[in-house]
Amino acid sequence: MQLSDPKQKDKHAFAATPINKRNEKRTMTETMTHPTAEEIALFMRHELARQLNVNQAEIDQDTPFVDLGMSSRDAVTLVGQLEDKFCVHIEASAAWDHPTIKDMSAHLLSLVNSR
Repeated sequence: MQLSDPKQKDKHAFAATPINKRNEKRTMTETMTHPTAEEIALFMRHELARQLNVNQAEIDQDTPFVDLGMSSRDAVTLVGQLEDKFCVHIEASAAWDHPTIKDMSAHLLSLVNSR
């Protein structure tokens, strides 16, 4: 009986290992590495419009998220998207602590600039 070479087996085992996408190293464009508050707000407006199924023009940066119809599930989704896009950790309660696009953009900008 011939045994297979253990080095060959290990070489192929790595390729079959699933990758956890939240822990992958990300590369970002320059504007997302050092975004402005306006770029953050634009991204948030786009994502909120998509999540809430409304036109971006209907979303004012000073309107509270709750008044836009955002649920707690939507808030968690938005926070996750912001974390992924800007590579920062954001507290789960951030959407309630900073309840408008304008407030959240300023908060996120301070997180980005402090890393």
